[in-house]
Amino acid sequence: MIRAIGLVGILCALAILGLTWARESFQTTQKAPQTVLEAATVVLELNHRTTGTYAGTRPGSVTVVSADGGSYCIEHGGYFVAGPGGTPTAGSCPD
Repeated sequence: MIRAIGLVGILCALAILGLTWARESFQTTQKAPQTVLEAATVVLELNHRTTGTYAGTRPGSVTVVSADGGSYCIEHGGYFVAGPGGTPTAGSCPD
């Protein structure tokens, strides 16, 4: 009887651990495009400070829709950032 209770307890603990891991994994996947865009904005800002323009920068897997001396718009994973000073927003760059 004690073995059965111990086994059930271990199985419950593993189930809770699995559910917690799955939830955190899903949340990380949802935030990934936003995090990539935030990192790309840092690259763009660094390029702007060193060269005076956002143009010509290719920040990894991010699509540069537009970039010139004063502004940029980048897209990745269904999100975009229009900058400088923008934040990741669902959708694509405005026309």
